[in-house]
Amino acid sequence: MMDFKASQLPEGYNLDSLPSPPFRKVADLNTQESTPVTHYINSRGEHYLFYRIEASLFYQRWLACRVGFDTLLQYLERKLTLRQILISPADGFLYCVETDSNQRHMHPRIVPLSLLPDYYLPNKKSFFEGNLVASSHDLTPLSAKLETGLMQVRFQSQARIGYGTIYLSVLAPALIFLHEITSHLGLGYYRRWQETTTVHFTDKALKLAHKSNMLSAARFELIGVEPGSYNVVLRPLNQQLTLPGQESEADKYNEYLMSFIAASFDFAELRNFVNRVDTKVVSNYQALLKLIRTYKLQLTLHWTNANSRTDREQTISFREALHILDNITQLEYLNNDDLSLTGRFMALNVKNNTYAFESNDPADPNSRGFIASALHGGVPMISFNKEYDVVVQRIEMKQAGLTKPKIKDLLISFMETDPDR
Repeated sequence: MMDFKASQLPEGYNLDSLPSPPFRKVADLNTQESTPVTHYINSRGEHYLFYRIEASLFYQRWLACRVGFDTLLQYLERKLTLRQILISPADGFLYCVETDSNQRHMHPRIVPLSLLPDYYLPNKKSFFEGNLVASSHDLTPLSAKLETGLMQVRFQSQARIGYGTIYLSVLAPALIFLHEITSHLGLGYYRRWQETTTVHFTDKALKLAHKSNMLSAARFELIGVEPGSYNVVLRPLNQQLTLPGQESEADKYNEYLMSFIAASFDFAELRNFVNRVDTKVVSNYQALLKLIRTYKLQLTLHWTNANSRTDREQTISFREALHILDNITQLEYLNNDDLSLTGRFMALNVKNNTYAFESNDPADPNSRGFIASALHGGVPMISFNKEYDVVVQRIEMKQAGLTKPKIKDLLISFMETDPDR
C-alpha cells in the first residue's frame, strides 16, 4: 500500500528525457497483490527497474533505477531486496518519471538520494515475489536501425529457463535443430521458385549467384540475446535492401518457414508440404519437437521487418508438439526428384556399380547410390581429381511409423565441368 505522502512530487532536477531513449518494456516483475515493479531496457541495452509510487486514472508515477544485469538476477533470486537496490543505484541517484495510458515517459527528473524521503522507498523486506510476466519484445526499432528483418526465437519454460538464463542442454541442441530446419527448408523454397518462375538464366554464374542469394535468406547469424524468459535474436545472411513496403527475399522465405510450421498442425496440409521439402527438414523438426516435449517448452518464432512492415509469428507449446509428432509419424510419401549437383566423385565401385559424390556447395546434398546401366561404359574414365556436373534421380520413401525415410539415389548423367567457365 502506498503512503499518502507520496502524492507529492519528489524533489529533483528536470530532464529533457531519460538516458538513451526509447525505453522498451521487458517484463512486469510483480503479482497482482504487490506494488508494480517493471523491467525496462534503453537503446544502449542498459537495464532499469521502475518502482511505482503513485497512480491515478490518468497517469502513474515511478522511481527508476539503472541496474546491472547481475543485480537484476540477484533481485529475482531473492538475494537482494528492491529497497537495497534503490538506495544503492548504479548512477548514485534515482529518476522520477510519469507514464500515461500509452506508456509514454513524461516529466523525467533526477532525484538525489539525499533529497528523497524514506516514505518513497519500499520496506526492508521488499524481496521479489510472484511470477514473471514477460511482455512481447518489439524488434521493430532494432530492425529499422539495422535496415534488415530480424528473427526472434523465444524460449519459455518453468524449469530450465530463467530470466535471461537457459540450460545449455536446451539451447545448444535447439539452435542446431533450428539451423538444420531453416537451411534445408531453404532448398525447398528455392525448388518452389524454380517450379513457378518465368525467369531463365543463360549464364551459369548468374544462375548460381541468384541461387546463393535466395538460400542466404534461409541462413541466420546470432546478433544478441534478451531477457524476459530467454530470447535469441537472429539476422538473415541475406540483408537485401528494398523500397519501403516492398518484401525482401528474407521476408518471403520466412513466410514459407512460418507456413511450414502452420501446416504441421494439420495432417493433410503437412502431407502436401512434406513432398516438397528435404527429408532433413522433417527429421530435425521431429528432434526439435521431442526437445520441446522433454523440457516442457513453449517455442515462439517471430519475424519482424520494419522496412517492409512485415510481422509474422508461430508458437509451439509442448502439448501441441505431441500432436505434431503424431502427424509426422503417420506420414507416408514417395518423392521422386532430379538433383543437379557440381562436385567430385569420392568413391566408385565398377563391380557393384555404386558411387559416392560430394557437392561443392555446402547447401547442396551429397549423393551415394547406384549408377544407371547406360553409364557403365564411361565409369572407368572418371577421374577423382576432376570436377563434374551430375544429375541424380533421388527417390525418398517414407512409411507410417518409421522415423526416417529411405533414400535411393541413381546417377543418370555426368559430365566433366568446363575448366574455362
